Formats: sequence, C-alpha cells, structure tokens
Amino acid sequence: MHAGVSIGLASGDSVHATMTHAACTALGLAEGVEATAVIKASLVILGVPA
Repeated sequence: MHAGVSIGLASGDSVHATMTHAACTALGLAEGVEATAVIKASLVILGVPA
C-alpha cells in the first residue's frame, strides 16, 4: 500500500512524493508533523498541462 505525501515549503510551493505506508508509519509522518525532504533521484518525471 502506498501513501501520497506533501511537504509545504516556505515559498508556498510544495514537494509531493509517493512512499509506502510502512515507511510513513516508521517515520512517524502525519498531517502537521514537521519533516525535511532530501531529493536524490536518477530519474525525474515532469508533467505539463496538455
């Protein structure tokens, strides 16, 4: 099972990720919990409106 996670940035933008529910539980993630995103990716998929 997967969970969608969003982290709000000071600029008003946000970073979105998909991770397993088990990982969310292990990290203690929940709405309102402060978290830090570290991005290390060999593949990034971008989408634009059609």
